[in-house]
Amino acid sequence: NVIIAFILITIFAIIGLYHIFLGILRPKDLHNIYFGIFSFFSTVFFTANSEVKGVIYISNIFHLYVWADQLSLRVMTITFILFVVYLYRRKHTIISLVFTAILLLIICIDIIFFQFWQEKIFAITFNIVNILIISGFLYSLFETILQLIKKNINAYLLISGIFLFLCGTIYDILVTIGLINSIPIASFSFTLLIIGVAGIIANQFINDRNKVDELLTTLEIKNINLNRLYESTLDINAQVSLASSNINILSNMILDYACKFANARL
Repeated sequence: NVIIAFILITIFAIIGLYHIFLGILRPKDLHNIYFGIFSFFSTVFFTANSEVKGVIYISNIFHLYVWADQLSLRVMTITFILFVVYLYRRKHTIISLVFTAILLLIICIDIIFFQFWQEKIFAITFNIVNILIISGFLYSLFETILQLIKKNINAYLLISGIFLFLCGTIYDILVTIGLINSIPIASFSFTLLIIGVAGIIANQFINDRNKVDELLTTLEIKNINLNRLYESTLDINAQVSLASSNINILSNMILDYACKFANARL
């Protein structure tokens, strides 16, 4: 179990750090950073809730487990909402910013008052955070459904990953209450969700790249057409100049002939 947990945690960390670095290189694609932070704090969350915590955390400090669990859960909620909204809309919505502000405020309250009022403050903020997590999930689901109506392929992939994770979670609940005699699988379904979201981002990047390539191809074709038009204009100008020169010669010849004819009449 410890080895499997280490493998999953390593996958979360690598994916998280990669997408944070990718977001830094492409600052306009903020969904990369949001997903990277989400995945990285998933590492912290699963570390605090798996057998690995006895190996990594020194002296099995209970308060450190609580902090790792609760802080990571709050950050994961913030970044997941921001990721979903920015992936679809390429901007922040007022609702996503409100969720972010409330959860950041709760994190600040926990940090300030934890040392003085730890049991009561966590009891209060824990319930609030649970409500915000459920509300944030429903809002993210609402945004995804809107994109499903628009036939956004990324929405289909994301809803499939969420459904798979929910199935794994429900299965684990049935295992916990004894209705199914098996091992928990939620961590594996969550891993598939993380990998699936990474695939969504990769698909989004490929689509953006294809759009850029199509735009460059269109611009290149237009540039070729403009060059041809310019060359045609030069040819026309040359022909017009030649015709104007011929007209001048012909006019001079007619004028000279008229002068000679007039002199002959005289």
